[in-house]
Amino acid sequence: FPQGEENSSAYVFLCAQPRTLTLPIAVKGSHKIWHLEKDVAAAARNSLRAPTAAPTAALTAAPTAAPTAPATKATPAPPLDLLGASAASQLGRPAATIALKPIKGRNVRVLQDGLVLLKGVLDVEAQQGIVQLCRDLGVSAAGFYAPKTRDGAMHLHMMCLGKHWNPVTNRYEDVRSNVDSRRVPPLPPSLWSIVADAAAAATDACASIPAVRPGICLANFYSHAGRLGMHQDKSESRDSISRGSPVVSVSIGDSCDFAYSAVRPDDTEMAMGAAKPKQVRLDSGDVLVFGGPARLLFHSITKIYANNRPAELNMIPGRLNLTFREL
Repeated sequence: FPQGEENSSAYVFLCAQPRTLTLPIAVKGSHKIWHLEKDVAAAARNSLRAPTAAPTAALTAAPTAAPTAPATKATPAPPLDLLGASAASQLGRPAATIALKPIKGRNVRVLQDGLVLLKGVLDVEAQQGIVQLCRDLGVSAAGFYAPKTRDGAMHLHMMCLGKHWNPVTNRYEDVRSNVDSRRVPPLPPSLWSIVADAAAAATDACASIPAVRPGICLANFYSHAGRLGMHQDKSESRDSISRGSPVVSVSIGDSCDFAYSAVRPDDTEMAMGAAKPKQVRLDSGDVLVFGGPARLLFHSITKIYANNRPAELNMIPGRLNLTFREL
């Protein structure tokens, strides 16, 4: 599979002429779609085995085992290295300064009450510093892993800092009980510093966003085929959510489309002409803040734009997203 990913499915479909279908109901399950280059697609077709013979009557008459629940334990995989083959060339280099640029009016966009986009407030040096820091943490024993929910695999790699978020139970815990029971790395103060500054700038632009208190970070890495379905961030404490403590989201690497809605969009309603979620493009170096009345905003990542990033940024293809929140 592309980007060295693994998939335990017994079925692979190669589409010669793919097209988007409008479905009247939501399709559940864990599915993944890759766009293959022509030579890779040809090799994939050639490697597929011919269909096996139909089962005999004796076999079809045999009782079948009851279906089992999908496994929720994350599958061990080689550590994700954000620098890839260039990691060796970074050895010995001084750590880059991680800080926000001076924020001016043109950098601040209030998308709605409680939702503020700070456009391009991290320069390439700061972005590279974050990549290097996350890379060093990510290749450690408690670094990036491929998470699973009760419904199957998520389309990303995840690393938690400060506290582990368990995608099976939707709860925070001290150890990674759904993976390997290791303790997660602490949240580096240099990262929390930019969060506090970004949240303060968002509050200046939108008074309904309260101050944020030190918390935790979820670092998600998306390949070009990665995505994240519509959801709310609501695993935090009742006090944190009711206070509207903001979620601060940092984007690094390839650009993405971020969709958001005040209510959960329903596929059937949208097919019948109901309002679709709004959407905004997030580029490398952007910081998005949502809190106050927008704290429980439904949001998703619908598309990653390949090779849409600063030319000077040294990171493997894909998007690194750091979301910080108060517990």
